[in-house]
Amino acid sequence: MIKRRKIPWPRVTVRWCDIVGDSAWMSVDAALGTFSVITRGWLIGEKDGVLRVASSVGCDSDGKWSVSDVNAIPASVAEVVFETRRKKKKGAKEDGGAKDVRDSSGEEK
Repeated sequence: MIKRRKIPWPRVTVRWCDIVGDSAWMSVDAALGTFSVITRGWLIGEKDGVLRVASSVGCDSDGKWSVSDVNAIPASVAEVVFETRRKKKKGAKEDGGAKDVRDSSGEEK
């Protein structure tokens, strides 16, 4: 049987603008386009203006955590949505929880 453990990091959705480059000749309108990305996972760290989000987390039998599929996202191009879970009432359906929306400075929106 797999033992359930509380994950020690907040679950987040990060909306961010990725760097896009192209060396081909193109119109100015085409060159001004952006590429929006959504990354979901656990915010395992935030240091020096960089968010570190792991899409997979695991815990061994000794209680040591490991992570994989880690993205380093510049906070200056990111909007972070902290996901919270509400306690489920007996017989109620899961609703996914409320959202706490913050921009890259940590300010609530």
